[in-house]
Amino acid sequence: MDGIEQAIRRALAKGNSDDRAFRERVYRSAFAALDRSLKEKPELTVENAIKRRKTLQATVKAIETEYVPALAPEPAADVSFSPQPAPLVVPELRAERGSAAIDSAPRLEPETSARARRPVRLDQSRSSRKQKKRGGGRVLSLLTGVVILVVLGTGLWWAYANFGHFIGSDMRQIEAAINERRGQSGPPPLSADGANAEAGWTTIFRPEDIQLVSPPEGASAEAIEDETGAYLRIRSDASGAPIAFTVAQNLLERFAGQRVVFNILARGIEGEATQMSVECDFGALGNCGRTRYDVGTAQEDYLFEVALADAPAGRSATIAINTDVSGEGRGVDILSIRMRAAD
Repeated sequence: MDGIEQAIRRALAKGNSDDRAFRERVYRSAFAALDRSLKEKPELTVENAIKRRKTLQATVKAIETEYVPALAPEPAADVSFSPQPAPLVVPELRAERGSAAIDSAPRLEPETSARARRPVRLDQSRSSRKQKKRGGGRVLSLLTGVVILVVLGTGLWWAYANFGHFIGSDMRQIEAAINERRGQSGPPPLSADGANAEAGWTTIFRPEDIQLVSPPEGASAEAIEDETGAYLRIRSDASGAPIAFTVAQNLLERFAGQRVVFNILARGIEGEATQMSVECDFGALGNCGRTRYDVGTAQEDYLFEVALADAPAGRSATIAINTDVSGEGRGVDILSIRMRAAD
């Protein structure tokens, strides 16, 4: 069972999955998560986007068949027939006297109900009758459109008021599973000196820079590369001792005397959310205190800002991460750590 299917089943398990309307809301939320994920990766080809949507459709269809069994095939229709011809139905005709000025002969027409017949003034021109009919049609179409909009708006408001909480953690898990399936990984490509020309970011750490990581005794740091890309999986032990990432002295001194934004691109692992804490020691340039972040299973940017002193760093600095402040040993995947001057 893949991550997308697991996330959908968890969402269904938190409500009345026997209710077809509830299941449809979960499925719609899954497709909405897919659409958001595809929009966040514009370089994805149309063919791959279509393939991912078809994969999600197949997953939803497989889950739905567990609730609605396939219908048995209908028996073949009996093609035998009788050569006897069908009775001919002849409408009842009646004579109606017309205006003598128009036609002196009686006119035959099918019998209709009085309600179906509408009197038409003979002195009214054909064009004026068409204009009235067209004007009435426009009014009817306008009223119909207004009614439809009101009904749709009321339905959307009711659905959000009663089921909006399902767009929370369960839908984030679905979106995370979609991100993993599509192979989303890390920030945009970087130049040789670590700078991202488009956004002005300078890279402090990438997953292949494992030599910059110093886990304490009992903690772990493992470089992994799979279909989702490259990342560093770190895990603090019950003591809560943080895992240190070395920041090169020359990188810090490049931003001395400025306010700097640091960005940790991370996600929770094994489908579990966690709360991590971040501390930093920049020597003579300052520090960032201690900040906590709630980390979900979808990769996100975790930012903090520091005003660096206008002085030499004097030594290499560190950014230290405790992956689980509760001490239960939950881990975090680190995809990159970057910095840039604050706007």
